[in-house]
Amino acid sequence: ANTLGGPLAATLGTLNGGTLGGGATNKKMSKAFGNAWRGAAAYHYYMLALKQFYDGALDAAMKTAIKLCEYDDVLNPRYIYSLLCLAALKNKFFGICSKAFVKLETLPSVSEADRDAIQTLAVQIFIKNSPSDPATLPEPYIKCLEVGRSYKACVISGRAIQESPSHMCKTCRHLMLEHELDNGKWVHCPLCHSPLILSSLGK
Repeated sequence: ANTLGGPLAATLGTLNGGTLGGGATNKKMSKAFGNAWRGAAAYHYYMLALKQFYDGALDAAMKTAIKLCEYDDVLNPRYIYSLLCLAALKNKFFGICSKAFVKLETLPSVSEADRDAIQTLAVQIFIKNSPSDPATLPEPYIKCLEVGRSYKACVISGRAIQESPSHMCKTCRHLMLEHELDNGKWVHCPLCHSPLILSSLGK
């Protein structure tokens, strides 16, 4: 537990009362929030990833945290990559964790002292664990982490939507995997909270 101290553990503590923004210039922030749903989606996925992490759904938390990499103009990228480091580490995806560490330590906003602490922590982790993953993630996750390429993700689970059947909210036009709707729990969109029209799913 001590190895998660310092700059990474501060993520989960700060997020409950800190400021999530601050990762972009005013110009970039203005552009990002010009699309209201994009800003709303960024915060939605962030809170979803945190909930999944605290609930122990580590694989889901890691994948949702990867989705956040395309929102580093809306959210503070330090929080994004710190959360991804933690989720991937706990999920034993040390390859993803290593890539997140590289992103984190090369952020221009990170001080030299914090950069040294991050690098020291990375050495402690990867001297014991090879930076490799137990399975290869689908391409959308990898491209989003490496270059910030956007992909369609389920607003219920945070998972990438590839060939699986999905349902689109008529209000915010974000997608949900149909199998996530099968339990009947969701009658409102988890992002915009508009009533879901599920006639196409036979409900």
